[in-house]
Amino acid sequence: MSSHKSLSSRVSSGAKGLTSSNSNSASTINISKISPSGPIGAASLIMNQKASSENSLFHICITLRKRLEKVNGLKPYLNLAYSTAEYSSDKQADAITASQHNRDSLRKSTNSSYSNFSSSSLTNTNTNTNTNTNSITNSITINSATTINTINSQQSSPLDFTIQSINHNLTTFAAGILPATISCDPVTQIWKLFQQGAPLCLIFNSIKPDHPLPIVSADDIKICKRSVYDFLSACQMFLDLKAENLFTISNVFSENTDDLLTVINSINKVLDLNPNFSLSDSEKKDIILKNLNSSKNINDSRSRIILELIETERKYIFDLEILVNYRNQLLHADLITSESLHLLFPNLNEILDFQRRLLVGIEANSLAPAKYQRIGAIFLYASSIPFKAYEPWSIGQPAAIELINDQQENLQKSSSLINASYELQSFLIKPIQRLLKYPLLLEGILKHSDPAWPTYSEVTSGLEALKGTARDINDAHRKSENVKVLADLYTRVADWRGYELKSFGDLLFHSKLGVRDSDTEKEFFVYLFEKIIFFFKEIITTQKKSSINLAKKKNANYNQNTLSKLELKGRIFIANITYINPSKNASTLTSTLEENDYPTNSHLLTISWSGLRDQGSFIMRFKTDEQRNLWEQCLRNLSVKQHEEILMSDASQNSN
Repeated sequence: MSSHKSLSSRVSSGAKGLTSSNSNSASTINISKISPSGPIGAASLIMNQKASSENSLFHICITLRKRLEKVNGLKPYLNLAYSTAEYSSDKQADAITASQHNRDSLRKSTNSSYSNFSSSSLTNTNTNTNTNTNSITNSITINSATTINTINSQQSSPLDFTIQSINHNLTTFAAGILPATISCDPVTQIWKLFQQGAPLCLIFNSIKPDHPLPIVSADDIKICKRSVYDFLSACQMFLDLKAENLFTISNVFSENTDDLLTVINSINKVLDLNPNFSLSDSEKKDIILKNLNSSKNINDSRSRIILELIETERKYIFDLEILVNYRNQLLHADLITSESLHLLFPNLNEILDFQRRLLVGIEANSLAPAKYQRIGAIFLYASSIPFKAYEPWSIGQPAAIELINDQQENLQKSSSLINASYELQSFLIKPIQRLLKYPLLLEGILKHSDPAWPTYSEVTSGLEALKGTARDINDAHRKSENVKVLADLYTRVADWRGYELKSFGDLLFHSKLGVRDSDTEKEFFVYLFEKIIFFFKEIITTQKKSSINLAKKKNANYNQNTLSKLELKGRIFIANITYINPSKNASTLTSTLEENDYPTNSHLLTISWSGLRDQGSFIMRFKTDEQRNLWEQCLRNLSVKQHEEILMSDASQNSN
């Protein structure tokens, strides 16, 4: 079993940004399996193209606002849009703060219950020295038969995300909370401006004064929509703009960034018809100096990390937009089924929409003094719901890679935007790579933040939330892999001795471990379910022994676990666990188990259990601390849950 690296060590640049172990004990997405290879020049790859700051939604809206300021009579509407956007920003901040407060209260309540229980039960070190150390191989009981149909119960239900559900609590186009020194973001201001309707008519009149449209200022949305309609009709009639080059009324009142960009692009085309609305080079430079991070503003380590966050986020959004265009070309070619496209690009539109909002929030915060920036609040919000949309990307990676290999010819015929042979796989791993990069960037921001700053705790909380999101993504990926592992396990076990797998919950971890419950250690295949731990020994037949010996002689890479049968040797019910200790202190087991029996680099977990008829203890030896810690935390959580269920059941019976 390969080593299990920490979160920070799983991330690096390029296609090999993540690593994975062969064991499912701390499963992560195996990027190395899907890294592209082949004789292709780096310069010819679209994935190596740089993203410009001018393409970010934040910059686009600042530039457009500067142009609109030149339109006669538009300033009052810009001021009204500013006020409306400011109100929306305050409303969003209140909603996010309240939601976070509710989550914190719930988490504190849960942690308190866990702490009270674990301190009295799972950490009790007063182990009975007369404990019966019967081997785990003697603790088998017989239940009813099992069937392969129970395997399907492991499959997670599909995740359904929409832009509305992902952007829950967002009333602006900036994710998170803005600093106290910034009232609103320019994107939301532009959005609110166009929804007034009348400003569009003013824009048209500045282009075509010979055919003026009526300017009707109103709060009634019907009147506002009528003004939008008048503008669209006039553009087609007098400016020779086709409907496909304009937007719809629905686009104006949509909360989708794609729709807003459609509106913005059309307005820019209309403004281009009058050279008076163009920006000079000095005006463009002024926009960069006043509103965007430039080399002049980058004067310390923290600001450099913020700049790296912004620039890499722009590149990530640029890559997502390429994927959207590529998917649309595949859809138009009609050689790949819609089901296959969904498998390749799950939640792509929703993820792109939120990442644009995330970047707007970061860019807006970057303009404030460092101590007032709410960067932590942005990622604290993002980890609550939006980043959960990444789970399908993690879960579906193996199937997506298999589909690319099977449909490579049709993919190449459908589009040349992305090279299906060398680039597509690298594009598909970018979302998970990006998600696992955020903790590293936020760690750098935290390192260079002053603990006395009012926003310091937000950065700390945001970092912890990001690490939790990374664990959740890895857990989702691991659980999806475990569906096949469980199916294989069912066929590998020669005799299940009556156990019914569906009664033990999901398979959580599995690994080949050293297990010791007497004077000697033996290797077992250990499978941890929600309610039970199974211990198996490999059945090596005479034929397999010959194959192993032959492989060794030829120095071949022979996998001894391939199609091998397993014999069930023991089990421990989670509900019977009374003691969990990650130390090397083995003296509580028997007088013959001494701490120095293990080398100094051992990673041990001591488990004590007590059943109706017997009790005992054993040690599991892991390859790494991280692997051991994952198992330990999982076992503690499961044990607390099992004991709470027992207590609730007893209380219910007593009340009856």
